[in-house]
Amino acid sequence: MPASFRRLAFALSASSALLWTALWISSGLGGRGFFSPDTLEYRSQSERTVFATEIPLYRSAFRYDSHELVNYLVEKGYWSPRPASEPRWIFLFHWNRNWKDGESCFHRSFFWRKDFWMEWTEKHPERAAEVWPQVLELLRAGRDAEVARLLVDIQYES
Repeated sequence: MPASFRRLAFALSASSALLWTALWISSGLGGRGFFSPDTLEYRSQSERTVFATEIPLYRSAFRYDSHELVNYLVEKGYWSPRPASEPRWIFLFHWNRNWKDGESCFHRSFFWRKDFWMEWTEKHPERAAEVWPQVLELLRAGRDAEVARLLVDIQYES
């Protein structure tokens, strides 16, 4: 192999490594989250995006978890998972250092207010027995915006 070819290959490799390093350092660190009304699982992944864009450089594998409020509703008998070969996933959030905001209304009104909802359920068991199955039914029907409005309305009546 001629020396000029080796120098060219080295220069291209070094340039490529420097470019990727610069992209990685200037990239925005963030993540995305989803909730399945079928399995009642919560999944999230971290990501890095090209500086000042939403173009992903890297996304991790999904991390599956449960949520304290969902566990509470299952324990109380208001919700239960159902088998689904292709579970539905509701968008919850997509945040990054490159931008602000990115949470769904459902995420804000439900997950962010978990303590409120557990306390409300204890104080209003009859109403909770009506509301929580209705909420899950609406989520499974893809009407999560309607759920967010319902939850906000309930907070104002309390």
